[in-house]
Amino acid sequence: LPSTITHRSVPARPRCHPRSTSPLSQDFPSVVKMLVKKADRLAVYRYLFDEGVLVAKKDFNKKAHDALTTIPNLQVIKLMQSLRSRGYVRETFSWQ
Repeated sequence: LPSTITHRSVPARPRCHPRSTSPLSQDFPSVVKMLVKKADRLAVYRYLFDEGVLVAKKDFNKKAHDALTTIPNLQVIKLMQSLRSRGYVRETFSWQ
């Protein structure tokens, strides 16, 4: 049998709180934003551009990154995830 593609109707999205003014919260009510201090973000970007590579262990509970000791590892991972989604960096996973 040939494979077929079926389309389902998508239910209407629930509306957010009426006082919500963020465009992201209206389109994606379950989005959780991570706020990273500008100084930390610039430090991660500076390290990446100086070294050319940034290694971050996928340990979300780790207190600090190995090379950037003042920045939590989770923030480094999320900043790299953001750059990867925009196509600025490439992720290479290493099974350890």
